[in-house]
Amino acid sequence: MKNRVFNNIDVIELTKKMVTFDTYVTKRKAEILNYIKGILSTETSAEINIYNEDKENPYLIAHLKSKRPEFTLMLEGHVDVVSPEGMVVEPFNPHENGDILTGRGVTDMKSGCAAMLAAFAAASKSTERKGDIYLVYTTDEEYAGAEVIEIMEKKLIPNCDFVMIAEPTDEVLCIAHKGNAWVDVEFFGKSAHASTPELGINSIYMASEFICRYKKYTDELYAKQEDEIHGKPTLNVGVINGGTEPNIVPAYTKVRLDKRYLPGDNIENFIKEIEIVTEECKKENPEFNSKINIVVDCSAVILDRNNDILKEVRTAIGEKCELGVFPGWGEGGYINKYGLPVVYFGPGDVKYAHTKDEQCSISQIIRVTEAYYNVIKKLCLK
Repeated sequence: MKNRVFNNIDVIELTKKMVTFDTYVTKRKAEILNYIKGILSTETSAEINIYNEDKENPYLIAHLKSKRPEFTLMLEGHVDVVSPEGMVVEPFNPHENGDILTGRGVTDMKSGCAAMLAAFAAASKSTERKGDIYLVYTTDEEYAGAEVIEIMEKKLIPNCDFVMIAEPTDEVLCIAHKGNAWVDVEFFGKSAHASTPELGINSIYMASEFICRYKKYTDELYAKQEDEIHGKPTLNVGVINGGTEPNIVPAYTKVRLDKRYLPGDNIENFIKEIEIVTEECKKENPEFNSKINIVVDCSAVILDRNNDILKEVRTAIGEKCELGVFPGWGEGGYINKYGLPVVYFGPGDVKYAHTKDEQCSISQIIRVTEAYYNVIKKLCLK
């Protein structure tokens, strides 16, 4: 594809339009899905449904049918974004500067969503289809990914033969990523006046002791668990909430932990790690009191490099297509739980995702659009 117009759709203008929807805000999520539905209704013969439209996190499923499907392909992306706070480029007024497009979501992942839509619409023009194609857009990937779970549990989509997700991979075909779990650890103390702290039990001190011990323990443990494909597990203390006023001994503190774990590991081992450290804290301090709560648990993804469909996908994209590991986590972690082969492939470098100057290469968006279409053509068109 030599220019940005692909079967009547200017994929760059489409990306820019998608970016103008502030989908960090709930009400704009249904609006962008209805905008997408309008394009699909005009440009395709697909069956289109928006689910939970009147709720906080709606989602869209479009289905391009064939008479006797030999293959089922799912193209998936999320159109929600993280907060625009602190950005130095206009978040929802995208700008082109040479080959660079800026704005919140251009990398993660509205450019990929636009590219998938354009490729899906082009496939609709073919009257010779041998496979069914599903296009899915969710609106809550950045927090919980509940829509994908609902789609799979309610069987709104059949067990597809292959799933492509439009995360920013810099045109690398990513076949693996670590699992991701969030756990809250709550600490319970006793309030008192700050002038008589000996009458209280400081929950922030408890949390601080736990964090220091846990970091030391996991630094040593994870160094022994390095995997050739995924590297080492990682741990981040991302949120601490505690106390109400500086003149009150805090009675309650909560810490949220983020662990990226390797295939074969699980949430149970994460909990055991925390329990080992909290028990150490209790031995040193009999007043130490904590509780563990699982917030979210997202599976790892790994696809065999020798998978036959993967080979076909790689051929369709081009011989220079490299295989790699996605450094973050995506909704494929949920989908993979149901036995569906998942890969990540999209425009944009993940290092610009969620940043103050989020940006994406325009030429890359164009190339990826063509790559998506070539994959659809190889797997689902005659």
